[in-house]
Amino acid sequence: MEEITVTWHKNPKVIVENQYIPTLCCAIFNLKSDIKSISFDNCLIEDIQEECFSEKVANVTTNIEIFNNKLTSIKKDTFRNLKVQDIYLKNNLIEVIEDDSFLNLTELIYLDLSFNKVRTLKIRSLDEYTKLWSFNFAI
Repeated sequence: MEEITVTWHKNPKVIVENQYIPTLCCAIFNLKSDIKSISFDNCLIEDIQEECFSEKVANVTTNIEIFNNKLTSIKKDTFRNLKVQDIYLKNNLIEVIEDDSFLNLTELIYLDLSFNKVRTLKIRSLDEYTKLWSFNFAI
């Protein structure tokens, strides 16, 4: 695997920009502590491996940002059982969001799926998203 340039911030926040990462996989994360936020901007990401953001791999506690990439689908369980507050998936090529992609996100406040190609979104129940304040689905 080639080296990836990562910028660390105080909070701790990890920012990865302008890198070539076709698949976001568990092997990318070798973090020794929890991080508040992780951002992948313009990394040509086409796929996200299942459980990539789980507690056992990369315990992201606040934000996940994957924008300006080439994601075409969000697979089942991609964002399952996370404690994140915000998920930003804007400006990708997402056409398909499989059932149960966003399952048991009890702390979720903001979900941004804007500027993708999604035409239909099935959410099993909005009842579990008691803290969801904003859902951006702009085309």
